[in-house]
Amino acid sequence: MVINCPHEIVPDLAGIIVLSHGPLSGALVESAKLIIGDSPNIASLSLDYEDDPCEFREEFLKIYHRFPEGSLFLVDINGGTPLNQLLFAIQQEKKEILALSGANLSMLLEAIFARNMVSGKELLRQMESIGKDAVINVTELAARNFSVK
Repeated sequence: MVINCPHEIVPDLAGIIVLSHGPLSGALVESAKLIIGDSPNIASLSLDYEDDPCEFREEFLKIYHRFPEGSLFLVDINGGTPLNQLLFAIQQEKKEILALSGANLSMLLEAIFARNMVSGKELLRQMESIGKDAVINVTELAARNFSVK
């Protein structure tokens, strides 16, 4: 399990916690840093093959409880262990957990910017839309914009 969590938390800024299989979550966060620089209240947690799913859940809940209310989980895929453990946590937690699966770099970048302007469920709705809009058929786009022979 690879955990990347800031030591200092900004109290009034929603956090973003990226959960994934393997190194994807850390790579998404590092890619965001490359594009926009460091940003507070962002964490990543990667599940490795030998990790205990219950320990994974305990670790992301530790991170989540450090972050302000309205923090957002971005999870790699639907049906995988990170999401299943998040669903289990949602059932046992007393505080609302905001989460989306299908995490991608576009969602993460937009969430970093949008969390200053909107909060909670509005942030969740916006990131869902961004995630869907981030998938485009490049072949069709190129055919419309370039003379492909």
